Amino acid sequence: MDQEPLDIWRINSGADFGRAVREARRGRGWTQDELAQRANVGRMTVSRLERGVDVSYATAARCVSELGFVLVMAPKAAVVTAREVA
Repeated sequence: MDQEPLDIWRINSGADFGRAVREARRGRGWTQDELAQRANVGRMTVSRLERGVDVSYATAARCVSELGFVLVMAPKAAVVTAREVA
């Protein structure tokens, strides 16, 4: 059974990370306020994160987790695919 690839973003900067968070949030149909409440941060923190402004790793990871994602490191030249596991 073939599965559709999951969303993967290649992130090389804070701006790339912010765009990925924004896309994931919008994909869930959430406002910045909703993500902020779920991640226990302020709405301005979510705004800063989405604009690529520095926030702590713990804050970024918490927001990503609330969106249903994990952070993964891979070599720059790697071809990465992801699929859901049961």
